[in-house]
Amino acid sequence: MQNKLEEAAQRHDISLKAATLQFSTALPTLKAVIPGSTRPGLIKEDLAVINESRDTRCVLAGAVG
Repeated sequence: MQNKLEEAAQRHDISLKAATLQFSTALPTLKAVIPGSTRPGLIKEDLAVINESRDTRCVLAGAVG
């Protein structure tokens, strides 16, 4: 699965972190995604990445699903 996600991220010109978080939030079976973080700055970064492109989420879910 990781290779497929990396390939999809490259195709859509987004970071692997963005692809991972966006893919996770696109799955209808999940009610919450709680990424771990050790620094407050990373939490802000995660939120920005999740909101980076809502359209990409659906594309990634189809690309690796």
